[in-house]
Amino acid sequence: MHRCVVICFCFIASLAAAFVAHGSEADSLLQTLRARDAQFDNINLHFVRTYKQVVENAQPPSHLTPGPPPKSVEVDVTTYDQLVVRRDEATLLRAVDPNTNKNPALADVQSLICDTVKQSNAKGIQRMYSGLTGPTSLQGNTNLMEINPRHIIDSVHEDQMQCEFAHGYGFGKRITNITSVTRTNTGWEVRATMKLWQDDKTTATLTIDDDYIVRKALIDARVGPGQNIISCETEGTQEFGNILLPARGSFEHKTSGVINENPEAFAEYPTVAAFQVQPTGLETNLTDSQYEELIDFHLPDNTVVLDNIAKTRYYAGNPTETRPLNPEDDPPGMPMPSPTPKPAASKTADPAESVSPPSAPSPAATQQAPNQPRLPYWLLLSVSIAGGAVAVGFVRLEK
Repeated sequence: MHRCVVICFCFIASLAAAFVAHGSEADSLLQTLRARDAQFDNINLHFVRTYKQVVENAQPPSHLTPGPPPKSVEVDVTTYDQLVVRRDEATLLRAVDPNTNKNPALADVQSLICDTVKQSNAKGIQRMYSGLTGPTSLQGNTNLMEINPRHIIDSVHEDQMQCEFAHGYGFGKRITNITSVTRTNTGWEVRATMKLWQDDKTTATLTIDDDYIVRKALIDARVGPGQNIISCETEGTQEFGNILLPARGSFEHKTSGVINENPEAFAEYPTVAAFQVQPTGLETNLTDSQYEELIDFHLPDNTVVLDNIAKTRYYAGNPTETRPLNPEDDPPGMPMPSPTPKPAASKTADPAESVSPPSAPSPAATQQAPNQPRLPYWLLLSVSIAGGAVAVGFVRLEK
C-alpha cells in the first residue's frame, strides 16, 4: 500500500518536472527566435527573386476606346531586390532583369512589365513608384507614383513579411505562443499560434534547425470565413558577417473564401503569391545617412504623381502645374496632357519627390520600322502589392 502511494507520487512528480522542462524549452526557443529576428532590424537585404507572372493585354478603362480582345501569356520573371528595414518601417526596391521585357510573348499582348518598382511606408506615409527605365519603343509617360496615408497593415508590411518568411526568419516576432515543441536530431518541430495581420486567427507548424533558421513552415491563417495557407521552405546555409541565412528559399500563399480542415484541399486553392529567393548580400547597422538615402525617392522627370493625401496630381519636376486630383476624370495611371517643356537649367528639386528607384540595366531600345502606322499601345503597369495582389495602371501610348 505504501509502495503504491510512493509510485503514484513519483509518477505525478515526474510529469510535473516534464511539463516544467517543456515550458522552459518553449519559452527559451521563442526568446531566441525573437532575438534572431532583432538582428534584421536596421538592415538592407539584397536578394534575387524569381517567379512566373501571367500578363494580360492591357484593357483600357471602360469609358475609353475598347482595347484588343483579352489575351494572356505566362512569363518567367527575375528581379534584383532590396529589403530595407528599420524598426517598424520597411522599403522594398525591385529591378526587373532587362531580358524580361525582351520576351517575344509580351509583344503578343502589347504589354510590358514595370522594370523598376519601389514602395515604402517610412515617414508615416505609403509611397509606391513603378515605371520603365532607359529607352524603349514607347512614347509617352511610363512612370507612376502614388502617395497614400500609411495604415497599420499595408502592402509594404505584407511584402516585407513574405520576403522575411522566404529567408527563414520573421516568424519569432509574429508568434504569440508556442503550444508544443519537440526536439529532433537537427533542431525542433514546433506548433504555434501567430498574428500576421489584425483580425486573423493563425496556427503554424514550423521546422527549425540548430541555427534557428526556419526550414519549413505551414501556416493556416483564418480571417472571418476565409482561409489563407502559407508555405515556406529554405535550403542550404550561407554567412553574411555573423548572421546566417539560407542559400535558397521559397514562399507560396494560397487563399480560399471557405475554410477546409483537410490539408489535401489546400493544393486546389487559388495562388495569391509564389516566388523563390536567393540572398546575395546583407548590410547591417545602417547609419542615418545610409538609411535616408535608401528610403529616398528620386523620381524621373515627368513621373505622374498622384498624391492622395494632398488630393493633388502633378508631374515630378513640374510642381507648378499641380491640379486637384479627380478620380472620376483621372483614374490612376491615366496621365494629364504633357507638361510644358522647360530648360534643363530651370529644374529645381521637388521635396515631394522623395523616391529612388533601384538602379538596373536599361532595356535595349526596340526600333520602330519606317513608315509603320502609329497604333494605340497600352502599357500595363503591374506592381506586386498586398498579399501578392496586382495593382494595375494603364497608360495610353503610341508606338
